Amino acid sequence: MSTLGEELISNERVALTELVKNAYDADASLVLIRFSPPLEAGAGSIEVWDDGHGMSPDTVRGTWMEIATSHRHRQPRSESGRRRVLGAKGIGRFAAARLAHVTAITTRRVGEPEVTLRIDWGNFTEGDAYLDEVPISWSTAAPSVFREDGEAEQHFSEIAREFTTASTDARSDHGTVVRLEGLRMEWGQEAVESLKRSLSRLLPPPPPAELSVPHQPEFAIYVDIPTVRCAISPASWRPARRWPIRATA
Repeated sequence: MSTLGEELISNERVALTELVKNAYDADASLVLIRFSPPLEAGAGSIEVWDDGHGMSPDTVRGTWMEIATSHRHRQPRSESGRRRVLGAKGIGRFAAARLAHVTAITTRRVGEPEVTLRIDWGNFTEGDAYLDEVPISWSTAAPSVFREDGEAEQHFSEIAREFTTASTDARSDHGTVVRLEGLRMEWGQEAVESLKRSLSRLLPPPPPAELSVPHQPEFAIYVDIPTVRCAISPASWRPARRWPIRATA
């Protein structure tokens, strides 16, 4: 597991970009990355929200929890047929292991119950157990996060109110949130700027200004993070600021 996650993926910036690619492959129209301080090793958290199709219990059990399946080879395009999928090796989910000690996922597909999955990656490095011998806690229940007036709607609505480029088609009754708890590295200003540059390469450039075409991308990424870090303590963080990611020139 250490080889698949921490060692196969070169760094945390790449790992977080892989999670955004998963949202793109799920036909998401927007992704919100929320940083919660203190963003130091062993503390803090990162949440990756998207309004993609989400996963049913069968998909979680039969595809997400299976390593290196041929799912993407059988379906090289997204469910809508509009996108060529970016992930093909079936190991992008282990990016979460590179980023934090614990991964908690909540996901819902329209018409399906909400699935909650929690993985403590430390369980895979203790003892001599094989992967299928490590217990993973997951459950299904009536929707609470991805429903009307749920947490997803709150976040997506805030984005729509703040940015004119935000998709008006974002729905809150389906999608996925990946919560990464107990970060493995310190996220300073330089690391965040490097992440923003990496994410910008996933986006098409806006139309030329002379065409007077409104810029409403079908896929948008937003980063929510405290603006300036002065020292490693919760009190040192200023109020959060949200950035839309722009395509690189």
